[in-house]
Amino acid sequence: MLLRSSIVFLFTILFAEAQEFLTSQDFFNAQFVDTSKHVKPNVNDVRYHRRRYRRGSVVALEMDKWPNGRIPYLLSSAYSTEQRAVLAKAISSYNAKTCIRFVPKQPTDRDYVMISKLEGCYADFARVGGRQQVSLADECVDYATVIHELMHVIGFIHEHQRDDRDGFVTILWSNIIEGANTDFDKLISTGLSHYGEQYDYFRRLTIRKRRSVMVLTGPRAGS
Repeated sequence: MLLRSSIVFLFTILFAEAQEFLTSQDFFNAQFVDTSKHVKPNVNDVRYHRRRYRRGSVVALEMDKWPNGRIPYLLSSAYSTEQRAVLAKAISSYNAKTCIRFVPKQPTDRDYVMISKLEGCYADFARVGGRQQVSLADECVDYATVIHELMHVIGFIHEHQRDDRDGFVTILWSNIIEGANTDFDKLISTGLSHYGEQYDYFRRLTIRKRRSVMVLTGPRAGS
């Protein structure tokens, strides 16, 4: 009886973790996805590996980058047809507009991303090594949020967490919802770079909340 229960439990785990890739049908369906919809903002949506400092800006060290811009992935089978189309739309945008390529994991790939429904919306930052996680629960599967989380995988942090952010914005800590404070911590720049880019007030990785959590203090303050 115990052996049977163990087998059933193992089967349940394996079934729940069934892994696959996006198909040509998913990418066809992607053309019908409404990219204007956006769900509620993320809370604590980027995870920093225990071996890595909480660093600001964009990865500069080769060890943190995905070789040749190639990011292997596995996809949980738990996503619906509509959700798979949204994921395909986001990945298509990266493949079409950037040098980044999200590709199905091959047996020889040791470093890869697992996209699945865990708890909320978050992603491991940059290339960690081995299997790393992107969590896109049901409430997270809209185009803008998927683009946002995949940017963390590539190696981008929130614009308002740059080490030079104090010259451009002031954080209104009292307006930040409970549990989201770490998404507004200013990060150190060790091993990262701005790549000569000025602070971008409209960048995709600026978190927007219902209540104002930032006020402009830089060049745009009087515009």
